[in-house]
Amino acid sequence: MGWDDLDEVKLPPADAVDLTDKLFADALMTPAGKRLLAYWKRTYLDKPVCEVGAGSDAGFHREGQNYIVREALNRIARATTPKGAK
Repeated sequence: MGWDDLDEVKLPPADAVDLTDKLFADALMTPAGKRLLAYWKRTYLDKPVCEVGAGSDAGFHREGQNYIVREALNRIARATTPKGAK
């Protein structure tokens, strides 16, 4: 599968946050998806963003990696939390 294969995929409209959240939950709450989330946590979130001697660019890069994982976790949480519950 390459990037060209994704051009044919129908996505929800950009303003359909609930549908996009559901896509994340449907894909990542499977047994394989949970293993992938655990891998992302260990590989990205559990490591420091800034390391001694690394330039600021490295910190920005690491923070970008973490952002993607946090977005997935936040979208799953929104999709799996009943409306009105906190």
